[in-house]
Amino acid sequence: CALCATSSAATEIQSLVRLKGHEHNTLTGLGLVVGLNGTGDQSKDAFIAAQPMAQLLANLGNGVLRLEELAKADAFAVVLVTVEIPATGAREGDRVDFHVETLFNAKSLAGGRLVPSMLRLPLPDSIDLEPLAMATGSIIVEGSNPRSGVVRGGAQLLADFRTNPVANDGSITLVLREPYAGYPVASVMAAAINEEI
Repeated sequence: CALCATSSAATEIQSLVRLKGHEHNTLTGLGLVVGLNGTGDQSKDAFIAAQPMAQLLANLGNGVLRLEELAKADAFAVVLVTVEIPATGAREGDRVDFHVETLFNAKSLAGGRLVPSMLRLPLPDSIDLEPLAMATGSIIVEGSNPRSGVVRGGAQLLADFRTNPVANDGSITLVLREPYAGYPVASVMAAAINEEI
C-alpha cells in the first residue's frame, strides 16, 4: 500500500510505521576486560573496581586476601556490556555484536579482551534472572572514544527471542513512528488501507 499525494510522489506505509511486537530487546551485564597495557582501572583510586578482578582470581584458584593487593593493577577494566537484539528476533546460538563502556577510570580499552560475561534483561530487582546471552572477545575501539568499544559477533544467544506481530485474534497493529504520530497521518493511512483492502 502507498499513500499518494501525486502519482509521482508516494510513501510506503512500512516507512511510517512499525509492527507492534517487533520491538528491540536490550541485554546488559557487568564485564571485565583484561590484557590492557597500563590503561586499565587504577584500583588505588577506586578499590570497588578491583572486586570483580579479585573474584575472577578466586574463581581461577588464585584468590587474593585483601583488595589492596591489587592496588597497582592497571591491566584490567570493569565495563558495562550491552547487546541489542534485532526487532525481528533471533534464535538460540545466533551471534550478535556487543558494546562495552568503562565504568570507572580506565583510559583505554584498546588491546583488551572481555572475560566471558553473562547478559540478562535490564530489569530491577531481578538478579536471579536466567542469562540470555554470553559475551566474550577482543575489543575493537571505534571512533574517538578509547573508553568504549565493540566486538563483532561476540555475543552468543542462549535462548530464542521470537517475535510475533499477529495477535491471537489474527489482527496486526501498526504503530506510527514518532515523527509521523498524529491523527492526520493515521487518518490518511487508515483510508488508504481500507481502500486497498
